[in-house]
Amino acid sequence: MWARWTILRAVLVALAAAAGGLLAGCGAVAHMPAPTGDRENGRRPPARAVASDALTAAFDRAVALIDELHFAEALARLEQLEPVVVGTGDLELAAACMFWKGFCQEKLSRPAQAALSYRRVLESYPQTRVAEPARKRLESLNLPESMTP
Repeated sequence: MWARWTILRAVLVALAAAAGGLLAGCGAVAHMPAPTGDRENGRRPPARAVASDALTAAFDRAVALIDELHFAEALARLEQLEPVVVGTGDLELAAACMFWKGFCQEKLSRPAQAALSYRRVLESYPQTRVAEPARKRLESLNLPESMTP
């Protein structure tokens, strides 16, 4: 899990750098701190189910499509991956999948759907690394509650 987080973090940082402003509103994603584990005794949190390497690679390919500005194709892949990723119990990857799904929806001028995706991150995965960036993206949409599905 820790290695996967390091890879995911590196991918997000690389995307932010390569996109040249594409992720300007997601600055917090690129600067997310590494997991610290249990601060009291210096141990990592207990292991939980994690996604397979193939599933993680599929997620990485979807995120690469975002970097290439292929938002519709990335969204389609993320929508296919989401239920599978959620089923693995890998909370960080599931939250990241939902976050990037919302990001694609936002870029495809679907703000109400994006707001729903960001809210799902905040409600289902409030302790993950992408929760704060999701909150910021949701606030930046400035949608009244009545406009969200």
